[in-house]
Amino acid sequence: MRVTIKNFVLAILALLTAGSSFGCQLMSDWFGSEPPHAVGTWTGPLRVLELEDTDGRSHPVAALEVVTGPKVMRPSAGVGGSREIQAGGLVYLTRDRSEAVVPQDLAIGLGQTIRVKGKMGSDPPQIRRDDQFMSLHVEPGKPSGVATIRVRGAVKEVQ
Repeated sequence: MRVTIKNFVLAILALLTAGSSFGCQLMSDWFGSEPPHAVGTWTGPLRVLELEDTDGRSHPVAALEVVTGPKVMRPSAGVGGSREIQAGGLVYLTRDRSEAVVPQDLAIGLGQTIRVKGKMGSDPPQIRRDDQFMSLHVEPGKPSGVATIRVRGAVKEVQ
């Protein structure tokens, strides 16, 4: 195998960013492969779910009960298979770095219909605590296993 400067730099960057969602995004952008995802706009009622961090503390997380929007996540070239969420399925809302959207920050009432734009994937929601991110889980030690929408822009209430 011939080592080029580009491959060397990419290998160093991969090591430096390993394990972070930024690193995964950076590598997938460069190499053109990405796990199942969907980009679009979704609407449905705002829900709140309680998830636990690795210390067993409970955290409220905003979720969308999907009524309209893409329901099938498709992989890019040759990575995994498609994944479908059911109509009425709950999807956690996150921001950059998979940080969970906190319902109290939205100023939108529970059950109100909302519209979000973004990218649906399966990264577990995270919270920031003491300048570090912690993954949230449905049960301690088990990944959430559900879809998330990384929101771009504002969560908007539909009138």
